[in-house]
Amino acid sequence: DASGAVQLTVGERGSVVLFAQGDTQLLVVLPIAPLPKEPDYAVMSWLLRKNLYDSELAPFVVATDADANLVLWGRVPVEA
Repeated sequence: DASGAVQLTVGERGSVVLFAQGDTQLLVVLPIAPLPKEPDYAVMSWLLRKNLYDSELAPFVVATDADANLVLWGRVPVEA
């Protein structure tokens, strides 16, 4: 797509999105489900979004995207 991502469909409803992170790693994002409305939707969305794309935690992190969908993501090293 325009952001440089490659999206793979898994089964009937699943998908995996891959982003290049330079020459050494891939960012792998697996959308899970919309964030539940309760408890405290705004606070949970903000807290989980803080993990998205800027965490050094490995191998995977649960976060939310800008649309408040839960995602599981991680950076995977790519060997030469």
